[in-house]
Amino acid sequence: MSSLALLRRLLEDRRYEKLVLVGLAAVFQRNRTLAVQRELLHRTDWVTRLLHGSEFPRCLVCRLSMPWTASSTSVG
Repeated sequence: MSSLALLRRLLEDRRYEKLVLVGLAAVFQRNRTLAVQRELLHRTDWVTRLLHGSEFPRCLVCRLSMPWTASSTSVG
């Protein structure tokens, strides 16, 4: 079973309506198939559950990846 088929099953199941969100960052890379991109763009019922970009605030990522800068980086 393809990953798209598994994703489709999760997104169409009402039990997971408020639990499953989909990150799209990797889907639109050059080496991905167009079939997945087309389906995601045409499914208007999934729009509220599709996320693109980082889920982490930039200041948090800096502190996690470069802890030595935490004291000099201000949150704001």
